[in-house]
Amino acid sequence: MEWNGTRVLVTGGDGFIGSHLRAKLEKCGAEVTVASKNKGGGSNFLNIDVTKPESLKFEGYEVVFHLAGIADPKVCEENPEEAFLINSYGSLNVVEACRRDGVERMLLSSSAHVYGIPRYTPIDEKHPLVPVSAYGRSKVAAEHICKAYGATILRFFNIYGPGQRGNYLIPTILSNLKNEKLELRNLDSERDFVYVDDVIDAMLLAVDFPQECFNIGSGRSYTPKQIAETLFRISGKQPKLVSLGKADMARRMFANIEKAKKMLKWEPKVNLEEGLRRTYGGFE
Repeated sequence: MEWNGTRVLVTGGDGFIGSHLRAKLEKCGAEVTVASKNKGGGSNFLNIDVTKPESLKFEGYEVVFHLAGIADPKVCEENPEEAFLINSYGSLNVVEACRRDGVERMLLSSSAHVYGIPRYTPIDEKHPLVPVSAYGRSKVAAEHICKAYGATILRFFNIYGPGQRGNYLIPTILSNLKNEKLELRNLDSERDFVYVDDVIDAMLLAVDFPQECFNIGSGRSYTPKQIAETLFRISGKQPKLVSLGKADMARRMFANIEKAKKMLKWEPKVNLEEGLRRTYGGFE
């Protein structure tokens, strides 16, 4: 769609993905409002709580990107009720507000965690949804709700890039580069890592495809050891790499992105080494 002058609302727009999305949309000429529970102000900020429908006022917006939620699987596992309250019921409130207030397009950010332990790889969108975590289950529920309203659904694999914080692999490595030792859960599980700018490009394309679901990943898998060693080479630092021997339930997970390639005319442009260079350059 043509973004110049389009009124866009991004729930969770002050987070990692949301901040990159906002920057790209503004570069394209969109009028962007960030909606968040965190404190903010100004004409381009809307204070909301997705668990409180009365706080969701979306009149006048043409597109809503719904990113707000609990993104840390560990937090969801420790607080499953809160995970469903925010990720599932919160998504119902957002998509219902979109319907009520006449928002033309809504996109839900979902996760590869909906697939659970892969029955085959690469994982396509037809793979059964058999989540094994509270986070995955809360996202499956959100998907079913939003699809019933005609929303677009994107299942993100492991997104990384400048500004990412939290208990994720790449920020963990970056935070420990100056130490003598770097401890990781394991060194050999394989995951699909996709650079945040590529993800944003996919989001902007996907809003034109209501009720569709797309995997968004790189279509390749990498081990923690490969990523750590690449960052050692980029940074010139090399702490001792130690495995804690904590095996993941799924040894290998990566996306089949043929549907996104075919329908969205999208594919990742940033390879892992270049993405890690940019991420390292933007890490504070």
